[in-house]
Amino acid sequence: MSGAEAIAILGIISSVISIVDGTKQVYDAASNTNGLPEAFREVATRLPMVRDILDSAKRHIEEGSTNEGSYEAAKNVVEDCQARAQKLEKIFQDVIPADGASRAGRYISAVKTVGKGNRVEILMEGILKDLQLLAIKHGMITKTDTREKELVKAIEELAASQTSFIATHSGSSAINQAQGNQFNNPGSGHINQAQSMNSGYNVPNDQAQSCLRALFQALQTDPRLDRNSLIHRKETRVEHTCTWITSNQDYKSWLHSHPQLLWLSGGPGKGKTMMSIFLAEELERFTDDMPDAVSLEFFCDNKNNKRNTADSVIQGLVFQLLHKRPELSNHILPTFAIQQASLFTGSSFESLWSIFEKMTCDPMLRTIYCVLDGLDECEKPSLEVLLRHFKALLSKNTSDTSSCCLNLIAVSRDLPNIIPKLLSGFPRIRLDGDADIEVNQDITRFIDAKLDYIFSVEEYPQATRVRVKNVFHERSQGTFLWIGIAAKTLEGCNAIEVEEVLERLPPGLDELYDRMLLDIKVNHQQVAASILRWVVMAVRPLTLSELSAIIEPTVEPPTAFTREDVTKCQVSYCGYFLVIKGSEVNLIHQSAKDYLLRGDRGTNPKLKDFRMEEQAGNLEIARKCLQYLEDSFLSSEGIDPTRETSPLEAFPLLSYATCYWHIHAGSLPRSDDIFDLSRPFYHKNSRIREFWLKTYCELTKDNSFRSSNLLYMASHFGILPLAEKLLKGFMNMAKRFRSINQKDEMGWTALHWAAGDGHLAIARLLIEKGANVNAKDRFDMTALHRAAYRGHEGLIRLLLDWGADINAKDKSGKTALHEAAWHGNEGVIRLLLKMGADINAKDKIGQTALYRAAMNKNEGVVRLLLEMGADIDAKDEDDMTALDYASYYEHEEVVQLLLRMGGVSTYVAPSSE
Repeated sequence: MSGAEAIAILGIISSVISIVDGTKQVYDAASNTNGLPEAFREVATRLPMVRDILDSAKRHIEEGSTNEGSYEAAKNVVEDCQARAQKLEKIFQDVIPADGASRAGRYISAVKTVGKGNRVEILMEGILKDLQLLAIKHGMITKTDTREKELVKAIEELAASQTSFIATHSGSSAINQAQGNQFNNPGSGHINQAQSMNSGYNVPNDQAQSCLRALFQALQTDPRLDRNSLIHRKETRVEHTCTWITSNQDYKSWLHSHPQLLWLSGGPGKGKTMMSIFLAEELERFTDDMPDAVSLEFFCDNKNNKRNTADSVIQGLVFQLLHKRPELSNHILPTFAIQQASLFTGSSFESLWSIFEKMTCDPMLRTIYCVLDGLDECEKPSLEVLLRHFKALLSKNTSDTSSCCLNLIAVSRDLPNIIPKLLSGFPRIRLDGDADIEVNQDITRFIDAKLDYIFSVEEYPQATRVRVKNVFHERSQGTFLWIGIAAKTLEGCNAIEVEEVLERLPPGLDELYDRMLLDIKVNHQQVAASILRWVVMAVRPLTLSELSAIIEPTVEPPTAFTREDVTKCQVSYCGYFLVIKGSEVNLIHQSAKDYLLRGDRGTNPKLKDFRMEEQAGNLEIARKCLQYLEDSFLSSEGIDPTRETSPLEAFPLLSYATCYWHIHAGSLPRSDDIFDLSRPFYHKNSRIREFWLKTYCELTKDNSFRSSNLLYMASHFGILPLAEKLLKGFMNMAKRFRSINQKDEMGWTALHWAAGDGHLAIARLLIEKGANVNAKDRFDMTALHRAAYRGHEGLIRLLLDWGADINAKDKSGKTALHEAAWHGNEGVIRLLLKMGADINAKDKIGQTALYRAAMNKNEGVVRLLLEMGADIDAKDEDDMTALDYASYYEHEEVVQLLLRMGGVSTYVAPSSE
């Protein structure tokens, strides 16, 4: 950057440092902090970190160490940082000098004046993200692992910190958390056990924050930080690229009308994720000062099970809504008060979707903008569920007074086929069709930026630059990824070598991948192929340390080398297929995984070692992991990873093997060695299996399964070949029948486990081998209750086809339909009613499924049940109707629906006196 540009940015940074110092002085000068929200202390403790990082940025600019060509973008970042710092200082000055009694009131007034997006913790979070961008995108800060980790940790802690201010709806009343572990039904003696839950109340901070923390723990990621991670991993967006979309007519129409879905599609390497990042940043700026609008984002990742399912997507969107607009917690707290953290575990999609839908219809918001990137990276069954719900939500009649205000941009490839099948009716922008001119202009800018960098390092004749530019244009086929890889191959080449490299660059991405494999040295191919198999097939990204436990050195390394040093060298054999960020090894792009799994590498015999079959890959990994578990210290003890780290250091693959071996094993058809029941892991009272399970629970924080029974384990984790082997081992039919119907301490059989966890193939096997489909647990719940509760329609069909009692009642008198109504699963309700479920079946206190839906504020299910013939005037043992309960809980939308459908209420609200 030029001298004038540097001076301008230095001036802004100096201003921010001065503001930060002034803010810290205001806080330090306070004689006490009475009446101040905890967030003020959280923010104040991070001010020194902000100052240190800004000082570092100043030094880098003064030393001329910053990236060239990034002035305008960097200037925007520091200006945003300055604006947030000024707002933060003003709030501190307005609030802290007051006495304790008036501080809270002053703060509420200040936040209401400037908008809820300017709470102190959000302002500080924004400042820290600005600093993160300076490090990641503009090279203005020394990027050390320690500093980056400090920033990420600080941002995560602020994201999950106690909200400093929550607005209230008028005419509200207080809500208290329901007592006990589970709330059933109020009635005589019941109605006094639960506190009033309604749609407009003052939300206690502790309850709202408990909910937010539980959601964050389930999600284990902040979608806003995922964007920053992508920026760190991917190429920096070239200035002026992607901006064309803001002038696109379809985009402008999407921006200013709601509800609306816009599908942005493109082939591999076409710049979809970079466009998503740009749109997320653009919409965040657009809504920053809008009190009635908010922006959301979610970046799917098939290598991360917290980012590739319908559950994780909806959890991520709800988390952002609660964090940015805490007032929306009124839609989730009544359910959270009852279900607690279980609302965010297991198959909770339907319950969370119902909550999300209510949030998108809240009148406090005019528009919710959302960018959903990489839909094609979601698990296929989960993807279909998610898309069908979005399609239904965004196809509703917008004239409805409670209409949805969600504007969604879905970004994906055309595959799998379910995406175009469900999204074809919505407006669409094709990056490789509709916007050829604009994308080609971006391609040109991208090529120029790459050449500027290459030619700034080496001096070449102008003719060479022209030649390279022409080749890139002709052979890239409009693919940014091709250009990025090709540009790397030219780095460090002289003019003659450039021409040689250009001659070897084939047109098209797959052809370039072929060339990259062929360029691997013959003596490195076996190791490279093994590394690629593991990286491609692993459930999550592997670390260098983990790979070091998998790949043996081919030669004796120098004594000064660590195992990780050797592995890093071996990873380099794979060329540009792999990238190392920190200690993590990732594929360069999703298209590389698709290419390597394609199996057919053409007729070139040199590529045969790189052919991958998923079954063979899973077999290799499952075999290695199981052997690793048997050979590790688990043979004698388990660990608590929160207190013991040395075992994990001594056995670097242990964490992966513990958490994921069953996933690889479960996808195998059969394997005599892995499922050899004489192995130590499968012994009847195996200490290895016992300690594996203990370690698994500690590492995953999943305590839902605690039994070491092999058949239960196979049924819970979905390991079909193990279940087959176990059942095949029973030569005596009577013994097999007893074993298959054996109950654990909860009274659950293997079929209960399979039905609850959604393992259709195992459930079918168990039934065919003699499992009792109507077996009851300690609470008289059947496998059908479990399947309905978890929303598994395929399992419900299977159970009913094999004679499950559709109207079986548990100890409280509830049927599977009661469970489905409570959890809001409309698909399951339709299926059960179609198969003959009694829509008006009553539990022990006389309540039907309609009561369950009305009490849980599920307007959609109430409407469905009424349409299917539910008795709107049914009364329970206290002579109360579903409308009476909806009135009691002040579920206004449900009350209005029941009144429109002819319901009559006899409920009289207690006097306010």
